[in-house]
Amino acid sequence: MVKRRLIDVGLGVLLFLLLLIAEFLVTLPSGTPADGARLRAGINHELSLTAAPALVLSVLLAIGSHTRSSAQGLWRGLTWVVVVGVIYLVIGLGNGTTVMFATTGMWLTLAAVVVGSVIGGWIGGRRAAQASGEKEPGEKESAPWRTRLT
Repeated sequence: MVKRRLIDVGLGVLLFLLLLIAEFLVTLPSGTPADGARLRAGINHELSLTAAPALVLSVLLAIGSHTRSSAQGLWRGLTWVVVVGVIYLVIGLGNGTTVMFATTGMWLTLAAVVVGSVIGGWIGGRRAAQASGEKEPGEKESAPWRTRLT
């Protein structure tokens, strides 16, 4: 259990690094303002643009880490959010941009990390069920498909 949590923390650090790359890439065309008057608006814009890649990266990381259910995805996502949030806080304290936590873009990006891991867990659970031949709850067997495949 402790080993799994440490692996999840490591994956959270990896996710943070991937988010930084995505944040850089989505802001290349427009850049962000460096002056104090528009700092909050610039950070909000930057992090709002990063929310979609955060969702995709979180889904892919959850699938890649063999997340097998939505509940497991939720726990991993919460672990990743804590790691990403703490690293953003340390960086914000270091360069005076803690105002990022007062923007909707930051909370949208953090929510995308959690939602992405839950979606990744759901997808992983469905893939595992299909691989083992189990039926999903409420799923009916299709006689035509069963006879065609056997």
